[in-house]
Amino acid sequence: MKTKPNTYTKDTNKISSTPLTDNNDDDDGDNDEDNTLPTIVPLNNSRFNTTNDSDSSTSPISLATSSTNIISLIDEQKPTLSISTFSSSKRFHELDKRCRDFENANNELKQLNIQLEKDLLCVGGVTELFRRGPEGQTSDSNSNETIIIEDVLNQSSTSPASFQSSFLHVSSRDTTSNEALTAIVISQRKRFRIRNVELENENVSLKQQTNIFQNEMDKLRSDNIKLYEKTKFVQNYPTTRETNDPIDRYSRGYHASLDPFTNFTKQEKQKKYESLKIHEKFALNFGKFILSSHQSRTFFVIYFILV
Repeated sequence: MKTKPNTYTKDTNKISSTPLTDNNDDDDGDNDEDNTLPTIVPLNNSRFNTTNDSDSSTSPISLATSSTNIISLIDEQKPTLSISTFSSSKRFHELDKRCRDFENANNELKQLNIQLEKDLLCVGGVTELFRRGPEGQTSDSNSNETIIIEDVLNQSSTSPASFQSSFLHVSSRDTTSNEALTAIVISQRKRFRIRNVELENENVSLKQQTNIFQNEMDKLRSDNIKLYEKTKFVQNYPTTRETNDPIDRYSRGYHASLDPFTNFTKQEKQKKYESLKIHEKFALNFGKFILSSHQSRTFFVIYFILV
């Protein structure tokens, strides 16, 4: 039976050189395997006819088939994993950007709050009346001004009643404006405090989502590494065949049929065998039968010892 000797080697090399990221090449490889299938099928059938199931399960052809299936499975899963990784990475960057925007907005609101407090303190000439000390306490400028005005009224030659009435009018007006400004500042601070709490909660939730997406990315990265390890294992799988491989046997028969000296030797042996007598042929065939298997040799030795 004549077959092409290099068919299996080409097919194995084709499998081992399959790239990881090109799906079009995989399709071309499948077409090539379909083209070489008719030359491999007779050999595979002959192997299954001449060997047992344990040998066929570990044959290189079955290993090549399993390698092809593993590579095709990896190539099918690769686009899905790549798309999932890309979407997770994109979502991660978007959430990170939103988190930074919220932090910047929070800082801007804090600066605006501080600036608004400063502006409110400067409105209406109440800077000295409503200035806060380093520890958040009101200053004593209001009481000092009251004492100074009372001294001026006592030392003045005019009627103290008019000065006292004007002083009370100014004091009541300042007190009303101070109370209004205080209410405005307190309500505004409450609103900013509530908004700050909301932004902090959103920031915490975004950080949690970022951690979740980061864990998913790490998991996908580890899965990709495992798939790459499997691919490298399949590509680097040894392609050596056993001595009783049908491909080697048929290859030796093919090369032997092309050797004229081998044909001449076989013809000479056949002529010498035909020239032997019947008892010589029987003795020769009996000796070959005894030496052909281990059981026959053992039986002959035991029989010879017993005799």
